Amino acid sequence: MSFDWDLYIKLGKKLCTTNNEEEVRAGISRAYYGLYNKLRIYKGLTTKFRPHKELIDKLLLAEEFDEEEDLSKLLQDLKECREQVDYDGIKRIDSQYSNRFWMKLEEALQIFNQNKT
Repeated sequence: MSFDWDLYIKLGKKLCTTNNEEEVRAGISRAYYGLYNKLRIYKGLTTKFRPHKELIDKLLLAEEFDEEEDLSKLLQDLKECREQVDYDGIKRIDSQYSNRFWMKLEEALQIFNQNKT
């Protein structure tokens, strides 16, 4: 049985409900990877060198549905957020940052869920 990546998204959401910056950072990172892996599997990609770029490029082709291009842009924005929380120790990650991230992630999930075959 394969892992349910929605569990990563749910864990991320739970971690982001705290006031602890380290938990919010971890929550954003987990949620991003939950979405990323759902999309990667949907597009039939394996894990290999530069998997994020390959997935974003594949979504830009919009082969399955028209909104894949929008999904690609959202995933790129979310990836930048994930990189910031994982690598930028100077920027304060607060509830406003988390809320913006979650709005984008929920939009991406909505597009995906409405269009997946």
